[in-house]
Amino acid sequence: MSNISDGEFFKALGRAAVALALSAATIVAGYLFLAPVLHAELKPYVDGARAAPISISGNQFQPVVFAGGGMEGTSAVITSLAPGRPQDHAVLRLQRRFSASDFSFLRYHIEGLHPGLTTMLFWQRADTPGTNYVATLNGGNAGQRYHNLLRSADWRGTITEVAIGFFGDLRDYPAILHGIRLEPYSHAGLLRTVVDEWTAFSVWDHSSINLYPGAPDDSLLYPVPVAVAWLAVALLLLLALRKMRRDNAQGPVRFTVTIAALIVWFVLDGLWLLRLYQQKIETHYLFAGKTLHEKKLADWDGEYYAFAQGVKALLPAETNISVLYTERGLLPLAQRLRLHLLPEHRTNDIRLFSREDLPLSLPENRYLIVLGQPAEAGLAHRLISQPEAMKQPSKLDLIYSDNVGNLSLLYEDPREGEP
Repeated sequence: MSNISDGEFFKALGRAAVALALSAATIVAGYLFLAPVLHAELKPYVDGARAAPISISGNQFQPVVFAGGGMEGTSAVITSLAPGRPQDHAVLRLQRRFSASDFSFLRYHIEGLHPGLTTMLFWQRADTPGTNYVATLNGGNAGQRYHNLLRSADWRGTITEVAIGFFGDLRDYPAILHGIRLEPYSHAGLLRTVVDEWTAFSVWDHSSINLYPGAPDDSLLYPVPVAVAWLAVALLLLLALRKMRRDNAQGPVRFTVTIAALIVWFVLDGLWLLRLYQQKIETHYLFAGKTLHEKKLADWDGEYYAFAQGVKALLPAETNISVLYTERGLLPLAQRLRLHLLPEHRTNDIRLFSREDLPLSLPENRYLIVLGQPAEAGLAHRLISQPEAMKQPSKLDLIYSDNVGNLSLLYEDPREGEP
């Protein structure tokens, strides 16, 4: 392999490219054939009769929550979101009856999407009137995209209403809903959905510095296993060609295999670099030209940093604080709050709050933080304030609260033990 001529290189490159092309065609054909087996939820849609697609333009939707904007031609334009908790939002709704079993894919055309704006599909069913079901659409990319409706087990029965919701921040650009299209199962729709899942962008979630999954949770396929299969089938084709030609030369075959492996690696690396580039744009938008305080406010846990600053402004230094969180998913944020409270305050007592744990045993003469949505944190505070909620005779006075939780003073009840 050390003395490969230009001619041999291009021959090996050509063989590798042909093998990969044939491998791709084989894998695509095999995937489309085995789709009902690999994705059992698709089988009724593959075998059933195909309904006509339903196209809905943006101007057919009725605004439910709509701070600013209007209809322009066949599109709905949102120029400002209505204030709300936990995020500002706008919702557009359409009443339309159809059977969920007729449609497995949603094609949507929305301009103005970015990582700071989450787009959701809502629907209601005839069997559960008034109940909203929701699916988050792949974000961070504008234009026409596909969504797999069967990700949600609630996509069933007779649909009576659909809605599109926008949550977050428009960032000074309007969100334009050109329309949606409900589509029955098709090979083209399946492949387009896989590609759109692979190219969907989501902001780094800090769960790892070395791992990026390459596709949203519950995606139809993931890029790395497909890339491995793509290369494996190509290698089998190259070995079969070598046997057919009765070519026992090891050098050219190894060189061709090396080129094929590099091509597959470049494709995977291209997907990673695309996300890296999108993340770079998002990071620049969030943090460029800002002070350290402003950067922390703009970060993913900015609300908890702001809450910690509010606590620091109220309490003397070297204060011991207990932290209760109302949902299991809030533990990482409780740990981040601990970080933001340092070095002035220590939070060595962090635990999940549950009614089953009452009465609680908490250190006296300390401050208590309850993390959760305002309603949940408020309910937890009221429960803990009950006389029987503590093993020690204690009182709880609310000092400070905002969207992420509340701060209270826990102290011994001076009336306890009086005649």
